[in-house]
Amino acid sequence: MRLRQKVTCDSCGHENELLDLVQAADYVGQHPESLRRHVRYDDIEVTKIERGLYFKEKDLQDFLALEDKMVEAESTQT
Repeated sequence: MRLRQKVTCDSCGHENELLDLVQAADYVGQHPESLRRHVRYDDIEVTKIERGLYFKEKDLQDFLALEDKMVEAESTQT
């Protein structure tokens, strides 16, 4: 099991727990490359640290809610 990365903000000092790409992909139920594609298309907020992609849990929840709305909208059109 991988541990979540804890990052402290330099300006205000508050702490965030971040999930790496594999953890985030597991959280949203997608393949890591699919999640990377969503990052590339600015569908989800991401924090880049060195070469890694890290996600806040709230941003992942917002992404899932947006996906649910898109699926719902598609189902009402057909």
